[in-house]
Amino acid sequence: MPPVRRLTIEDFEIGRPLGKGKFGNLYLARLKESHFLVALKVIFKSQIEKEGLEHQLRREIEIQAHLQHPNILCLYNYFHDACQVYLILEYAPRSELYKELQKSNTLDEQHTAMIMEELADALTYCHEKKVDIRFPPSIPLGAQDLISKLLRYQPLERLPLAQILEHPWVRAHSQRVLPPSVQMDS
Repeated sequence: MPPVRRLTIEDFEIGRPLGKGKFGNLYLARLKESHFLVALKVIFKSQIEKEGLEHQLRREIEIQAHLQHPNILCLYNYFHDACQVYLILEYAPRSELYKELQKSNTLDEQHTAMIMEELADALTYCHEKKVDIRFPPSIPLGAQDLISKLLRYQPLERLPLAQILEHPWVRAHSQRVLPPSVQMDS
């Protein structure tokens, strides 16, 4: 078997910026050899080191590299050089939730309920053991309640995933037709 060649930034054509963050930038990129489109996250090592987040970045890469779910963007690969870490991510051409919130500042409750259904589906796939939850003011109280019940540290304290559709906030704002046993009382 031939040795596997490591990727470098020279393997990519860098396109338009997709976003900026405290630790780096996100770009549309294309692999030169295959023309495959990706989102290339460029993280500045100096910023990660300054904040003491090296371990957290390693853990994020380790976790995301093993996730395969339709509601979670795929991490295809990563590489680094002297100054940056590069994450090769699945490109989401229809944007992302954060950008959608930036545009409208809030989402209507039906749209938010749909997002919560997708999040719940993703949570069946992977569970975080410890989460520090801080909600922006635009998140409705019902959604905050649901999220808080899903992301409990102790697994036995979490809202069972089968009960998500029965949560009052989801029931009030979902367009999904529920069986009579799950629908709200009239």
